[in-house]
Amino acid sequence: MTKKNYSWILGLLWGCFIIYFIVVFQQSNFWGNLLSPIAALGAYMILQYVYKKVKDFRTSWLMAALACLSWALVDLLWGIYNLGFGINPEDLTLFMYLYLLPNLFIALAFGIFLIKQQKKWNLYQLILDVIATASASASVIWILFFRDQFQLLVALDLETIATFLYILTDFFAISAIFLVYISKRTNNLSSTLRLTILGTLVYTGADLHYIYQSFNDLYIPNSIIDAIYMAGLFILASGGLLEIYKPTVASSMIKSSLPENAGSAKKVRLLLFVPLFLAYMKGFNAAEMLFLIGIVIVHQALSGYVQGAIQKEYMLKQEKEMNSLLEQGIKERTQELLKANQDLDILAKQDYLTGLFNRRYFLKKLDAMIVERSSPETVALFFMDLDRFKIVNDSYGHDVGDKTLIEIANRLKGWKSPAMLLARLGGDEFVITMKGEYDKQDIEEIAEEIIKLCHIPMTIDTYQLQVTISIGISLYPIDASDRNTLMKYADIAMYHAKGQDHQQYAFFNTYLSNKVQRKHELELLLKKADYHQEFELYYQPQFSIPQGELIGIEALLRWKSKEKGMISPGEFIPIAEEIGSIVKIGEWVMEKAIAQIAEWNKQYDLNLKMGINISPRQLNSLNFMHMFDSFIQAYDIKPEWLDIEITENSAMNNESTMEEMFTALANRGASISIDDFGTGYSSLSYIKRFDVNRLKIAKPLIDNISSNHSDRQIVKAIVMLAKAMAIKTIAEGVEYQDQLDQLINLGCDEVQGFFYSRPLPAKELEKIYLSVNEANKIVQVNS
Repeated sequence: MTKKNYSWILGLLWGCFIIYFIVVFQQSNFWGNLLSPIAALGAYMILQYVYKKVKDFRTSWLMAALACLSWALVDLLWGIYNLGFGINPEDLTLFMYLYLLPNLFIALAFGIFLIKQQKKWNLYQLILDVIATASASASVIWILFFRDQFQLLVALDLETIATFLYILTDFFAISAIFLVYISKRTNNLSSTLRLTILGTLVYTGADLHYIYQSFNDLYIPNSIIDAIYMAGLFILASGGLLEIYKPTVASSMIKSSLPENAGSAKKVRLLLFVPLFLAYMKGFNAAEMLFLIGIVIVHQALSGYVQGAIQKEYMLKQEKEMNSLLEQGIKERTQELLKANQDLDILAKQDYLTGLFNRRYFLKKLDAMIVERSSPETVALFFMDLDRFKIVNDSYGHDVGDKTLIEIANRLKGWKSPAMLLARLGGDEFVITMKGEYDKQDIEEIAEEIIKLCHIPMTIDTYQLQVTISIGISLYPIDASDRNTLMKYADIAMYHAKGQDHQQYAFFNTYLSNKVQRKHELELLLKKADYHQEFELYYQPQFSIPQGELIGIEALLRWKSKEKGMISPGEFIPIAEEIGSIVKIGEWVMEKAIAQIAEWNKQYDLNLKMGINISPRQLNSLNFMHMFDSFIQAYDIKPEWLDIEITENSAMNNESTMEEMFTALANRGASISIDDFGTGYSSLSYIKRFDVNRLKIAKPLIDNISSNHSDRQIVKAIVMLAKAMAIKTIAEGVEYQDQLDQLINLGCDEVQGFFYSRPLPAKELEKIYLSVNEANKIVQVNS
């Protein structure tokens, strides 16, 4: 019900009462007989609506509605007799019994309410309260009405019986109200209940006053007493309206909570006002006073005992409930721990992404497999890695990359035999191990099946992908005597297979073992190498063609180890990249090369360029440009004298970093060359995007330029591409005259190679190309 409707109906109800009150105040018999049934009928309609809408105590609301209805009907009948037939209804005993109906319905309403409420009350305390209340009520009835007029009870005529029933129903209703009031010890009375109690008290008060007037022949129809009756009914209707507008929130009883009638019985002490009331009304009677006071004292004493029992029962129930909750909590916690242990067990041995076994569990099972191996059996380990998987992540995103790994895992899971143990070590690395009597052919067939299985095209989201896989194989006890070595050798074999070509497998063997040993030795030697004593720069001249003019020099690093002697750059540079030493080595090379070109150009008044190879790790170093600037300033050279050489693959793999670095170098005036061009992506996009000055055509293309038509056409295309973009070209590794002739015919700008000169120490190059000839002299080379 909305506030507007509530206010409107309530205003209409009490507006009707005011009109009726004015009528009875003026003692208008006609209008009183006419308005009284209408007003009572209005109260009935409201309470009937309440009965249909509410969920709780519907029967009590129905009894209240019937009380109003019966009042309206009896009033209507009174008016018909009085106004229609001219008969005074006061002379008819029938009306005394008819007006008893509202009393009965109101008494029933509270009686039913008590019955439903008793579930929330302690039974023993309720019995005590009922006895005390009933005793006090009976005493009051006796003293007020029958003690001095006992002959009325003996007469037992119809009028006396009706009067007795009036008194009985009134005091039953009052006693019920008192019981509800004193039993609500732990909860406050709701607003609806307060109005209902008030309405009932007003009605019963009016009824008791009517009995008093009736005894003394003072009652006048349609007088103020009738208005008070009507006020009681209207207050009941107002309580019903309030219940619809603001429903009472029912308090749910918790098993271990205290009953509503638990607690102090101070409210029962209101019974002490009964003796005072009786003394005022009938005079002081010591026996009666002592009796009534005794009722209160006995009630208080017995209530104290009952309340103690209630508290003990409550504490016992609370303790049981706490124990039950504790047991339930322990049970739930135990289940949670069991579930957590199961989850931990799964996590301990399962890869979170693919659902395969993880590294930890795999190593544990591999150890067990090695221990359980019988003499003729072999433990074969397949170490697998997806080729160029980083490109999948970078190009399509990590979600697609993860789904690709899941697809590969599912394929391997569906393919493997029960004797195989499959796991994901991490990233794009998978392993399979198996124990049994296998020869090399059996293992090769398994490796080939895995490669074919993984090579089948797959659809991930909207992308069609085809991945390849490289496999390294090691055998226990043939290759290794323990698990760690077995894993390491399989990993080495896998990288060897990846280096040969994609989609390959390789067995670990003596060659790989020696290679690993050699690599390990070089790692140690590099870490403790004395750069100034062991490293030396060799210089290879670069010439323009067809003029044959010296235009630049490339600095090439050589390492003469104290223990191993001369070591090829192709061998130690990748190791230096891997262990991180390349940054310091590159810094040493750059400083030496800059110092040398500064010396030569100043001494011989030249403008030669010094080509310096820069590794990707150097370019990724935060202080690269700072180091570059500091060397230029320290040796007082022009940045134009320097040519920074970057491999094609490095430029493509770090495009964002390269763009920033190339721009910074170009802004300083240094030139940039793309080394080994033609063996990688050879992409037009990054050449256009970066500030590139020169393309160095890779030696493999120059080697076959005279004999291989395809290589010659590739070189031709590179030269044409460079010229179209105003970029110079230089051919590396020119060793023969026919190669030079082909390059001249194709329009290549510059060359370097053994045909002109192999890399030379600084003093030797200076003696041959700088000291003997004048600066900028054209060097004629005889064919």
